[in-house]
Amino acid sequence: CIDRSLEMVVGILGILKAGGAYVPIDPSYPRERIDFMLGDTSCGVVLVQNSYKDMIREDIGIKRLNTDDLEHLLKDIPSTSLDLLRTPQSITYVIYTSGSTGFPKGVLIPDSGVVRLIEWSRMTLKESTKILQLSSISFDAATFEIWSSLLNGGNLVLYPHRRLDLLSINELILSDGVDTVWFTSALFDEWSKSDISRLPLKYILTGGDIVNPFSVATVQTKLKKVRIINGYGPTENTTFTCCYEILQGLNVLKPIPIGKPINGTKVYILNEDCSLCPVGVPGELHIGGAGLSRGYLNLPDLTADRFVADPFGGGGLVYRTGDLGRWL
Repeated sequence: CIDRSLEMVVGILGILKAGGAYVPIDPSYPRERIDFMLGDTSCGVVLVQNSYKDMIREDIGIKRLNTDDLEHLLKDIPSTSLDLLRTPQSITYVIYTSGSTGFPKGVLIPDSGVVRLIEWSRMTLKESTKILQLSSISFDAATFEIWSSLLNGGNLVLYPHRRLDLLSINELILSDGVDTVWFTSALFDEWSKSDISRLPLKYILTGGDIVNPFSVATVQTKLKKVRIINGYGPTENTTFTCCYEILQGLNVLKPIPIGKPINGTKVYILNEDCSLCPVGVPGELHIGGAGLSRGYLNLPDLTADRFVADPFGGGGLVYRTGDLGRWL
């Protein structure tokens, strides 16, 4: 339960190096939601900064580790690596989403999902990459921001304020040489109207809702060399499932597609009989591959309903998204 900060990143790395999984808690969550998450995960330790310590009840037997005391806590602890083995199926994090069910459910994301995300072949991320960490840690876009930078040896630039302010965002991008950002489609729409012409951006990813073609055209006019990518994907498939690079000269009167599956991902558009839909015929998106969640924590019936056998063999599972799509 902590704001975006260096201590947040140190805490996440420490949890994983100790063989655990992290559960992001947004300090703005209602007390009831936080209590539910702590109980549902049977959490034993909570990393919390001093200003939010009262959000974690003392009477439920959970140890609170104050991140403001990290320097004091760590000074006497050995710095050698722990003799622990993580596997591709080890759980990286449990992120809670309400979705269509109306109640919080914990999505179990494995290490393989995160690694598949950062090996994304449509972007060149390297040691010189600077990614802006703007998303709340409780939103899975933060997965892309944090791990795409750190696991590629790049730089993670932390936005220092809770409130998103366009002027502050642009000043930080300019001052720190940020070259890669992820914006929700709503924020992208507002951001496109701001003074962005001098920003050193190479990649802009956006999504989470319908992307406004007029906003894309505006940004492409101001930043002629930037690559803009529309990303689609539910939390259950580790942030991104499909992506579409929007080239210069788009027709602003047509909707922007969600594109094709990223590496390590498969997508089917199926009818009610679980048969493939012909080109142009709408059907339900079913997704699978290395990014697939291991299901919902403590919800076996819902997991069995949403994560079903791949109808085309291979022994794997696919996730029934409930979203409709069609091949163009």
